[in-house]
Order: sequence, then structure tokens, then C-alpha cells
Amino acid sequence: MNCLITSTGTVTFVPELLLTASCRMDVSWFPFDTQTCSPKFGSWTHSGNELDLSVGLILISEYIENGEWSLLGLNASRLVKFYECCPEMPFIEIHFTFILK
Repeated sequence: MNCLITSTGTVTFVPELLLTASCRMDVSWFPFDTQTCSPKFGSWTHSGNELDLSVGLILISEYIENGEWSLLGLNASRLVKFYECCPEMPFIEIHFTFILK
């Protein structure tokens, strides 16, 4: 369990999280194709008032080269949505776009 404790006694719990996503790819033209994978992450049970997702620094330097794919591009954006059921509560989504060749 990760917790940050300040000299004032404030304790911040930092939970570990492992997310896994997959994308369907058409490899008919492999290795001469380009693929776009666009996963999105968000919560259906916690609003933005309880869980505020954000896009931090994306470190391309942490990318591990793959023998079959090259990462040509990466984009991430944050979207705030309001639904008819509960217009006072924002719901946060993070959208990623990976371009692979």
C-alpha cells in the first residue's frame, strides 16, 4: 500500500492500478500496414467528484521497442461528460490514440 504522509499529518493514499486494453487489428497487409488503436478509460461507478482522472506526462522514453510494431504516434486527451441521469455530476474519460506500423 502506498501512502504519502506530510509533516502536518495529512495522509494521501496512492492506490496501485494496472489497466489492460486490447485493440482489434487488421493484419491483412502486415508488415506494410498502419494500425490505429483508440482505447478509452473511465469509471461508470464514480463521478468526477469522486475520481478525477487526468492525463499526466507520457514518457515515450519508457516505450519498449517491439520486433513487430513501431510506435509512430501517441495522443491522450481528457473528456468530461454529463449524462441525463445525473446532470450535476461530471464523468471523466481518458482517450488514447496509438498509431502503430
